Amino acid sequence: MSTPPSRPASGFGPLCSRASDSATLHWAAQHLGRVLRIHEGSGPAADQRIRTRVRCLLDRVRAELPSGTAQPGELTDHLWSALLRNGQTEAARFFLPYQASRGPVLWIYRGEAGADPLARNRVERLLDRRCLELTDPDLDTARIQRHCRARLRNGMEERELIRVLSLTSPAEAAILDRLETAA
Repeated sequence: MSTPPSRPASGFGPLCSRASDSATLHWAAQHLGRVLRIHEGSGPAADQRIRTRVRCLLDRVRAELPSGTAQPGELTDHLWSALLRNGQTEAARFFLPYQASRGPVLWIYRGEAGADPLARNRVERLLDRRCLELTDPDLDTARIQRHCRARLRNGMEERELIRVLSLTSPAEAAILDRLETAA
């Protein structure tokens, strides 16, 4: 009788329910490197550029995630958002927050390429978390959060979603807050 094949260590990969930060970030770095390599090719110059982008993106995501243990779903949602805001929409499609079970869906159209059904509650949770990170006391974060949620709608284009995700950056939120108070 043969022994069953070894399984990956618990807490490794996107399918586990909870994972240690280091194992999850290690998985994310490997997967993100593979995805970027598909789009940018390989070779010494590309490898160095990809390693730098992976490190920068993961540093940004690590800063956005709450401290403690991060769930792989949260990590992939933040990677998706960071790649979209970075202008790498092709690579971001590998990290889409799909709806795993029944629930509210947000349809995002990509022009001629079709549409993606995203888990609306995951996108809203990501927006809420990003709005809560705004630390400027002069900003009305509740109003910015309501504005961002109100702009989510079925049938919106991918570039509109990128704009909504960008509104949660500190600089964009400050501009939005100034425009709304002036109106």
